[in-house]
Amino acid sequence: MSSIPTAFSQRKSNKLVVTQDVSQGEVGPYFFSQADIDNWYASHSSDVNKVTNSLYIIPSANFVSTISNLAHSLPNLQYRKTLTDLGKSVYFGNKVNADLLVLQKVQAYGPVVNGGNGSYVGYVVVENNALELQNTQGRFLVRCARI
Repeated sequence: MSSIPTAFSQRKSNKLVVTQDVSQGEVGPYFFSQADIDNWYASHSSDVNKVTNSLYIIPSANFVSTISNLAHSLPNLQYRKTLTDLGKSVYFGNKVNADLLVLQKVQAYGPVVNGGNGSYVGYVVVENNALELQNTQGRFLVRCARI
């Protein structure tokens, strides 16, 4: 028997919830497709170092202006819906901090009449560690939380 005590650990939930509610005048999280990220990178490949398919390093001097061009083609997620975390994160950072902006791949479900089918798969912001990204029309604000 070990003489070192151990604590119970709780596994991370694979569910997130939208914390904004359109009926309260709030805008839900912006929802980025993989194509949005790919198109952004193709347009900025000379300014961005793609380390892996999930890590993009941008020079500090150009970070805000470059990341501000990341557009979204999917509709915002509205109401306080539950999202399923699909386990993939995409990191945007600089040489000092690789996670200035973190997007998480999630699935949002469709209407009940379709049995929940017709779901959307895309990325939402789960971390924003850059003060300057508050002023990008709200696209990069964290608007969901893990439950």
